[in-house]
Amino acid sequence: MAPVSFKSIIALLALSLFAKINYAQIACGTQIDDATAEYLMSELDEVQHFIQQNSALKNASTYLLPIQIHIVRQSNGTGGMTATQANQSITQLNADFAGAGIEFFQCGPINYIDSDTYYNFEQAEEQAITDTYNVEGSINLYYCNRVKIDFEGTLSDICGYAYLPLGPDHLMLRNSCILGSNTLSHEMGHYFGLLHPHDTRYGEEAITRDTNDACYNCESAGDLLCDTQASPSLFNLVDGSCNYTGTATGTCSGNIHTPDTDNTMSYTTGACSTTFTAGQFGRMAYYAFQRSYTGCISGSCAVPSGLSESNNTGTSITLAWTDAGTSEIRYRISGANWNYGGVVASPLTLTGITQGYNYEYSIRTRCSDTEVSNWVDDSFVSIPTAGAGCSTPSSWGSFNEAETSYGIVWTVMSGAIGYNLRYRKGGTNDAWTIVTETNNYTLLTGLEPGTQYEFQMQTICDNDDSGYTGSVYFTTLGDGVVDVQLTVFMEGALIDLSNAGQYLDSMRVGLNELGLLPGQTPTSGINAPTPAGQPYLVEPWLYDGEEGADWDDRAYEDFAVLHGAKVVDWVLVTFRTGLLASTNFMKTAALLLADGRVIFPEGSPLTTANPSSFYVMIEHRNHIGVLSPVSLTVNNRVAAYNFTIANSFGGNGQKEVEPGVWAMFVGEAEQTLAGFDINGDDKALWSVENGNFGVYTAGDFNMNGDANGADKNYWSVNNGVSSNLSR
Repeated sequence: MAPVSFKSIIALLALSLFAKINYAQIACGTQIDDATAEYLMSELDEVQHFIQQNSALKNASTYLLPIQIHIVRQSNGTGGMTATQANQSITQLNADFAGAGIEFFQCGPINYIDSDTYYNFEQAEEQAITDTYNVEGSINLYYCNRVKIDFEGTLSDICGYAYLPLGPDHLMLRNSCILGSNTLSHEMGHYFGLLHPHDTRYGEEAITRDTNDACYNCESAGDLLCDTQASPSLFNLVDGSCNYTGTATGTCSGNIHTPDTDNTMSYTTGACSTTFTAGQFGRMAYYAFQRSYTGCISGSCAVPSGLSESNNTGTSITLAWTDAGTSEIRYRISGANWNYGGVVASPLTLTGITQGYNYEYSIRTRCSDTEVSNWVDDSFVSIPTAGAGCSTPSSWGSFNEAETSYGIVWTVMSGAIGYNLRYRKGGTNDAWTIVTETNNYTLLTGLEPGTQYEFQMQTICDNDDSGYTGSVYFTTLGDGVVDVQLTVFMEGALIDLSNAGQYLDSMRVGLNELGLLPGQTPTSGINAPTPAGQPYLVEPWLYDGEEGADWDDRAYEDFAVLHGAKVVDWVLVTFRTGLLASTNFMKTAALLLADGRVIFPEGSPLTTANPSSFYVMIEHRNHIGVLSPVSLTVNNRVAAYNFTIANSFGGNGQKEVEPGVWAMFVGEAEQTLAGFDINGDDKALWSVENGNFGVYTAGDFNMNGDANGADKNYWSVNNGVSSNLSR
């Protein structure tokens, strides 16, 4: 069997810790936190590819998913939805989801909860009721008389809420909304990855659907779908004939919105909420697989046995077991969310694991489309980095950085039975707060926003304890931090080295794998390492930021684990209020990942104190810089732009490497303050570097660590391209 690699590891490290929800309206209480938002964006390319490949989903059931209905009544058994009404709601749900190839069925009879406490449900009671009544393996539907949330200190009535992928398997629903509108299908749409058409978590969606229009962004903004119309909130703006009565205009174009007033995911009136688009069906079908870890647990379905591990190299491991039928697997870094791996057979090789981490995995049997066995659990520790005696952890990563909390994960050390982590405000003599863990991660809570902290680590062993490490510093997110989400491709890293003139779907990470990025150790063992730190200290950039100053091989590895993709190279990001350099107000170095995401290693540099509308410029050592053709507007503390789906501002802008796919022009090696121009000076620089291998240099246009004739060819293709961007 082919090796299985960990997919979207960001999902593994984004623990189920849901941030405070900012509700735009009281009709629906579902929103996404930062961890879920980052996960959905990391999946976006795969989702869009799936939708394209499955554009004509048949109305035949592809995914059979179990539900468990919980009807909440008063303590004396009165009130609540009737069984007939509940069953009718499932009939309507199945009709609405047939186009996605999803069919819901009940594993067992309706569960009645007679409780005055839960009858008028408040969100603070969620954990208590779900811990008591949730049925594992099923999507749990709680039908309550009222559903209330705490909105800025006031309990507000809503129709219901759900959790998007990464979240729990339960929906909280208000009876009157189920009977009088399409709330169940709306919230189930969220459960399978759909957003509101008016969502601005990824930026405001422009009205245009013309890919040549500078405003075009529907694939990466709004609800991330182009066959739903850009929309403002329709709350109280749709009349009895399903006509939009508002006058809102798009920020980019200034045109009046013409939203879909019949879409189930909008805030239209109940009678008008009747349809999903083909794109929505496709997106839900994609996440139906992600959610297909569900199943009716049957005692007659035999469990696998004899789970074992072998060939543990630290980066891969072979798992084996005795099948009792068709086997399925789930796996995770200990304490994180499960990642469902689907049908597998023994033996199975997992690759892409990281040295020094606890992993858990489970195997179960699927006896039919609807029946599964219980999971059989086991675990292993990927071989740690060798150390003498009881050694202190040597590297750290972070997760779920927030205003009042911060997650820390560290290397598992050989011989360790536990760890002490002590922390305090940085630069103070305050008493240490000590946290003891048997796992290799912890989530610190109760922290102050925008505050620097320091921590030190100690390993606990059977016969001895290590000393504490030196202090490591981190800063919690400040009040009002703006989440800047950028995506860009570099032509040089997209080049298919085995097929001249062709481009790949994602960027190569050759410089990373050869150990040539700043701070890494070259794998060749011959060449000198590239000095640590972002590479834009030199002319013409003269940016003196300290990003990456202490980075080494492990830092890049941990970063890849935390974000689910490897680093391609460093880029320089500039924020400006206009099109000219005279309007610059912020610069920062960032890391470009293989899937095009731009990640700021020290967190977003912007807060709500900065301009609320701005342009973004991205530069690279041997590519022509790009500038967003429109200003980004901060909505709900998020600003987003995807350079890969449309041309950028400035002369030639970008290169359309594939239909509808745009990338930065490669070949600009000899960069100057005067601007961007691929010319003979760039060829001259390449000539000096020609013949060098295992190098981190601007003349390496195809970014494979080797300056040679192939790089000259790529320069030749783009020779003469220039841009009028100012830096």
